[in-house]
Amino acid sequence: MKDSIQSMQRELKASRLRMLELEKKLAELPADSGSEILTLYGNLLAKEKKFQSRMKLAIARPPPKKVPKFRIILAALLLIYFVYWLVLM
Repeated sequence: MKDSIQSMQRELKASRLRMLELEKKLAELPADSGSEILTLYGNLLAKEKKFQSRMKLAIARPPPKKVPKFRIILAALLLIYFVYWLVLM
């Protein structure tokens, strides 16, 4: 389990480096570069951001489960009712 999380963290770090490199290349492009090149770098940057968001969700801890308070209260009331019924009857 820890190995897979560590490999995900390594991939996330590599993705951050790729994203920084893409941002740097996009900023260094000359103004007269073609729209295809701008679109290409923009698409690659968007893919890296999407990949990073997915990896962060995969690494994150799951939210804690909610305690079924209604069921616990209902079970406690039924238990009290049966004890009351057994004592008085």
